[in-house]
Amino acid sequence: MRYVYIFTPKMRMIDTPDKGRGVVALQHISRGEILEQATSFVLSKNVKPRGAIAKYMYEYEFKGSTYYVAVLGFGMLYNHSKEHQNVVCGVDRLTGIWTYFAARNIARGEELLIEYNNAEFNEPS
Repeated sequence: MRYVYIFTPKMRMIDTPDKGRGVVALQHISRGEILEQATSFVLSKNVKPRGAIAKYMYEYEFKGSTYYVAVLGFGMLYNHSKEHQNVVCGVDRLTGIWTYFAARNIARGEELLIEYNNAEFNEPS
């Protein structure tokens, strides 16, 4: 299976006054639009990473183990919000590809926010 990296030029990284880095829409993004597909790699299993990168990594449980994953692209820069989430993602654990979609229409200048505990994981068969 071959994957092509998908990335929309409709967003960029920003520094936020209260959350560190984040991602903002440069123009209107339509509901359901793919924002990016990003590859990832597991940095550690059952050992929590330390240092600056640790706060940008995803942590998840799988078959009794805890994994810490680095997602490339903007994947580790989306800030968290349960109430104002406008981005959702799906993860293919077999390939390590994370696909980010607009959960609703997103206005120019709006920060892109994800609910960290809401990724849809596709289990390998």
